[in-house]
Amino acid sequence: NMAQQVALALRPKEDEARMVSCPPSERSLIESLMSLDLSLPEAFQLRDLALAEPRDREQPASPEQIARHLQFIAATLPSRNVDDETGKQRFAVYVRMLSGHGNDALAFMSQEVLRDHDWFPTPRQCLAALSRYTPPPSLRERALDHASALIHAKFEDWRDALQDGPVRQAAIDEVPDKWRRIAFEQGLLRFDAEAGYTQRLPKREIAA
Repeated sequence: NMAQQVALALRPKEDEARMVSCPPSERSLIESLMSLDLSLPEAFQLRDLALAEPRDREQPASPEQIARHLQFIAATLPSRNVDDETGKQRFAVYVRMLSGHGNDALAFMSQEVLRDHDWFPTPRQCLAALSRYTPPPSLRERALDHASALIHAKFEDWRDALQDGPVRQAAIDEVPDKWRRIAFEQGLLRFDAEAGYTQRLPKREIAA
């Protein structure tokens, strides 16, 4: 049966799926920055680190890992008995159809088919379960979202300060040029070739 064919395909040692990513030291720095109350320069540092990190890519599961998941399913769901040769051919079909998917995706598939089926699933049913798998956000994605939200919030605070009253010139000079251009277009800053960007204050505040 399928359980026996799967068991024969297993080897004593199983290759673990590995993540292609940035060095552990950089990942640790990203995780540390995400847990802190960051200044604007640190928020940009976090964004740059996240952008430099390669996109997480889980290695495709090995035939041995695929066999482990099929064995897990076969131990729970009944299947039709077939002769050894047919069983080997059927197992080869499953491995070929499921190859290219990561170990986590196959674990999700196993849980799905155990929940939804009373008999050992067909390859098509396995692929249908895999199509519903959504990988969790990677460290890169979480760091980019965190940095972008933080930078946007700090920009809003800076722009609100320009609208509320006088600000130090240093607070204008130290922000990204893109921020100054936006504030200029919104009428919050003026630009002079010699003085650069300066705050555009209401006349009543200038008179005061």
